[in-house]
Parts: sequence; C-alpha cells; structure tokens
Amino acid sequence: MKRKIILVEDDDFTREGMESAIQKVGYEVVAYARASQAFEDIKMGLEYNLLITDLSFSNRSDTALIHYSGEDIISISGILNPLAPIISISGYDKEIEGVRRLSKPVRPSALLNTIKELLPRE
Repeated sequence: MKRKIILVEDDDFTREGMESAIQKVGYEVVAYARASQAFEDIKMGLEYNLLITDLSFSNRSDTALIHYSGEDIISISGILNPLAPIISISGYDKEIEGVRRLSKPVRPSALLNTIKELLPRE
C-alpha cells in the first residue's frame, strides 16, 4: 500500500512541481490549493502518513468564510493524527516545535530527502 502525503500549497506552480516529484518516487499525494479544504478533510478523518503545508496562504482562490493558516492545519493534524510527521514550507523564518521546516523556494532533492528521513519505506 502506498504511503499517503497531504500537500497544502496555494501557488499552483509550486504545488504541481512538488506533487509531481513526490509521486515519481512512489507516494500517493493528496494536494490542496485551499487551506480550508485541507483543514476540513483532516477534521473529517482523512488518513495520511505525512503532512506538508505552506504556512501562509493568499486566500485569493478560497471562497470559505473562515481562512486557515498553515499553523491551523498543523494544529489540527497534531491533534487528530499525532504520529504523522509534518513539514512546513515557507519563505518566512518561522520555526514550529516538532515540525521540520524547509525554506522556499524548496529544491526537489531537499524535499524528497526530508520525506525519506521522516517517512522511511516499510
């Protein structure tokens, strides 16, 4: 069974590139352009093995009444799926305890090495 990774990134170019790189090495990816949709799916019990999320979203494509940040997604993930490792991706220098941080722009090799470290093959 493929390991499932949630990817939350509102920039289409960045999200699609990361999604493609992750899929090429054999993981299933559930990608979200909208933080609100990712938050709701996690809240509803979506099963996954690793979360990758941007910390800041422009919300330009989000029609939800409530706008969530990456920290909101990290928080709900920590509550509902505490064993799933988390990678934050951001252009800002923001550290979150227990979360691996990658700076934007994220090099595909750095992303894949971090995934491999946090989510070893069974």
